[in-house]
Amino acid sequence: GEEKQTIMRLGNKGAGTMDFEISVGPGVPASSEWTGSIVPEPAKGGGSIIKVDPLSGHLAPGESRDIILTLGSPDAVCGTYSLCLYVSANDPQRPFAVIPVTLKINVPPAIEIKAPVGGDELHKECEIKWTATDPDDDNDDLLIDLAWTRDGSHWHELGRGLLNTGCFQWNTIAVRKAGETFRLRARATDPAGAQDEFVTGEFTIINLAPAADFGFAPPSPTVRDVVKFVDESTDDGWIVAWHWEFGDGCESFEPSPDHQYSEKGQFTVLLTVTDNGGLAATAEGTIEIVNLPPRVEIMRPRAGQALSGEATIEWKATDADDNQDALKITLEYRPEEGQAWQAIVSGGPNSGKHVWDTAELERGGKYRIRVTAADPEGASGAAISEEFTVIALTRMITAAPNPASERVTFYYDIDTDGELLVYDVAGRPVHMAKLWAAAKSYEWDLTRGGRPVANGFYLYVVITDSGERSEVGRLVIGRR
Repeated sequence: GEEKQTIMRLGNKGAGTMDFEISVGPGVPASSEWTGSIVPEPAKGGGSIIKVDPLSGHLAPGESRDIILTLGSPDAVCGTYSLCLYVSANDPQRPFAVIPVTLKINVPPAIEIKAPVGGDELHKECEIKWTATDPDDDNDDLLIDLAWTRDGSHWHELGRGLLNTGCFQWNTIAVRKAGETFRLRARATDPAGAQDEFVTGEFTIINLAPAADFGFAPPSPTVRDVVKFVDESTDDGWIVAWHWEFGDGCESFEPSPDHQYSEKGQFTVLLTVTDNGGLAATAEGTIEIVNLPPRVEIMRPRAGQALSGEATIEWKATDADDNQDALKITLEYRPEEGQAWQAIVSGGPNSGKHVWDTAELERGGKYRIRVTAADPEGASGAAISEEFTVIALTRMITAAPNPASERVTFYYDIDTDGELLVYDVAGRPVHMAKLWAAAKSYEWDLTRGGRPVANGFYLYVVITDSGERSEVGRLVIGRR
């Protein structure tokens, strides 16, 4: 139905001026589908399917001219035509030429959208249905373009060059924002380029608000734990924004953030999510940061240490979620495995040190200390020392260990300063040392003049400045 133009070029290759004249006549039908008729003289009648301009003229030697051929006509009947252009000229070598022309007068296709229609409400997945036909082409040769608009001016492509299947799955979530003024456009194009277009009435696309939800791990965190929060929200589209409020003044805009609390207690957590359609929802939950028990470390007494008289117990008690000064300390001792712990101090302050008078013990031997720290909520932590030795002084001075191999400690209880004397069994002096009454102990490395003393039996005694003299003790030195 449309007019299109093409050019035929005539040239004069002869030596003289060439006069030409062009006419149009019927030819053999191009196919069995040939219909309609032609006007033999297209320049004289309306509805011609071919027009020639100019119909005649002359050409100088070597000159050429473009002849404009207008093909088709809005008034022509559709179909396929076979024509001939007859060109005559006063050229003795080529006085006459016949140019066959085949024309197809095309009818545009027709398309109609069956669904959705104006007034419909769409949600998530829907099926676009249409019918597209072509009276002079195979319907399967039609190509379909689909587009949607919200405002009637800006069209968004759904598919271009689709096969004419009659249906197309459309996820309306892709429009991002719901509304009531949506339209669909379908366009069919035949092999010759002719088109038809159909636009629906206005319909509505529905967007449902998201369902906000979240989880976290671990389920019972402490201030030492990093809590992993996970968004578990659902939506008919997709979530595009997150706002977390952790209840302690901190917030995050990540989908699944990590957060560490600095205090114990219960906190209200809020998660607000926004979907691709601009709708928002909020989920609220409670997280409890549970109480963390204190930690205890014992520094003294050390493993293998020998104690006599007043000895210092030293510890370090800390609490990650409480003030350390609020901790209450219980000190206990146990003489042997399997026996009950005996209290030294119960509910004392967290001073870090306590002087323990081992002279109150009924006997010496191997002992352990247990230090327990309790916080204001009753959670407790404890530590047990390595085994140490308590020397029970039943006389003025004693030595331990005995036998000794590397060194020996003399434990004493004297009112005034004094002197330690060590002899071999022959009565020869081996070692002498000043003893300070307040020190309560003295350690000897079992050397004399920088050289180790020999293995064997030795005798020791203490003489105080006030003239007191201890009983003679026996010391065995046995190196391996």
